[in-house]
Amino acid sequence: QDMRAISCREKSGCALVAEETGRNALQVLDPTLLLNADDWRAVESDISSIVEQGEKFAFIYFLGNIEEDYRNLIDEVAKEKKLRIVNFMDMQDRKIANCGVGEFIRFVDRADYVLTDSFHCAVFSILFKKEFTVFRRKQAGFEKMFGRIEDLLASTGNIACIYGGTERQALNNFEKIYKDSMEYINEILEK
Repeated sequence: QDMRAISCREKSGCALVAEETGRNALQVLDPTLLLNADDWRAVESDISSIVEQGEKFAFIYFLGNIEEDYRNLIDEVAKEKKLRIVNFMDMQDRKIANCGVGEFIRFVDRADYVLTDSFHCAVFSILFKKEFTVFRRKQAGFEKMFGRIEDLLASTGNIACIYGGTERQALNNFEKIYKDSMEYINEILEK
């Protein structure tokens, strides 16, 4: 109750704060969305030892299991678009295993298509205006984690990028949330 201000990245988090405390929380953007594509390009690292200049590829980044139907779609996209598959979680590939954040961002920026179950990979796909598909994690315990991805995709008008669809509607209110987020940061820094 003594906190001056409360913010959450997800609408569901704002609702939980209200339910548990009786206080209102402002929905704000994940900090990665407060920078633009060029800001993020400034921290990119070289990936030429893995992907040749001009080589077309699909970037795969899954934190959960790649289910059989997901694998089938990945293979279908790669075949249809004639793309090499680069799986960022392939720790058997020493070059990929040694990659960091800069390389990760560069892979998304350079990819011809992105397939992921990761919130932040979806963020960079949006920032870099990539064609992408986002998948739900099906393992037990991860069912509720998809809400923030749905919020992100709804606010940016990318709800159609969800594999298997959703009941959510595109809101296209990203600019308003961005403005509110920047005002919130400036306000709390002044206090």
